[in-house]
Amino acid sequence: QATAAVKPAPVLPARSLLQFEREGHVRVPGLLRTSELRELIPYIDDACRAKQLEAHAQKVRVLCGAEAVDQAMNDVMMGSNKGKSAARVNGHASTAPAPRSTRSSGGSGGGGGGG
Repeated sequence: QATAAVKPAPVLPARSLLQFEREGHVRVPGLLRTSELRELIPYIDDACRAKQLEAHAQKVRVLCGAEAVDQAMNDVMMGSNKGKSAARVNGHASTAPAPRSTRSSGGSGGGGGGG
């Protein structure tokens, strides 16, 4: 019965700890092997998608109200979103095609740059 050798955790300098606290991430060369990183990619992608979804949900909450987010999330979770999503904006029912991708840069109506 063989046991895998466990590398001791690197001691990070104060500069790296401060960078992590300010920016939320820090690069630690050699911490993981390439094969270990490849195993983590799906989990990292899932976490990024979840954060992106929450950011979009917050925008909808602000623009359309919490009910619109609840309905859209319910539609997605129940699989009843058949290519369209409905929301009530200022008392009017609005039906629009579901977005194709969370990465699309275009949009219809609304304007508003932000940033």
